[in-house]
Amino acid sequence: MFAALSLKTIFFYFLITLFFGFLSYKLVLWIRHSLAWKTYVVQSGSMEPSIMTGDMIVIKKESSYQKSDVITFKDFNDRTVTHRIMETKATAGNADSDSAQTYVTKGDANQDSDTGTMPQERVIGKVVQVIPKFGYVVQFIKSPWGFILCIIAPAILIIYDEVRAVFEETRPVRRRRQLPH
Repeated sequence: MFAALSLKTIFFYFLITLFFGFLSYKLVLWIRHSLAWKTYVVQSGSMEPSIMTGDMIVIKKESSYQKSDVITFKDFNDRTVTHRIMETKATAGNADSDSAQTYVTKGDANQDSDTGTMPQERVIGKVVQVIPKFGYVVQFIKSPWGFILCIIAPAILIIYDEVRAVFEETRPVRRRRQLPH
């Protein structure tokens, strides 16, 4: 009876673990899908004064985009560009489909619209937040000196402090060992 109870308990905990593991997996997938946000640092002034060089932008994928939305897309030279939609056009033969949209885009500071139209499948997402000048902080941290100052130096200080604390705690033990008995 003791072995049967033990097997039932093990099986019960296995099922509970399996259930919560599955639930956690689904939750992570849902969060990743729901919060499909990306961040970029603005490298040029083509969107000034609304988005300045050095600003960080937060991008969220949408199912469709409208005139005057600011979108980030991969241009045909594979560069990441953030510009405003000036006009939306339906692709020939697919007037009802959102995925068949193309966009005429233009930087706010530019005189002319971008060459050609941008198809929906090249759009990364819509700008939902601009964090002024925070891109400079991110770029600095990514640089070798920024990495040293913001990551390595604090880590060394923490390690030094911990080693010092260990030596201070073991000092009385070391002194007792050195005293003649």
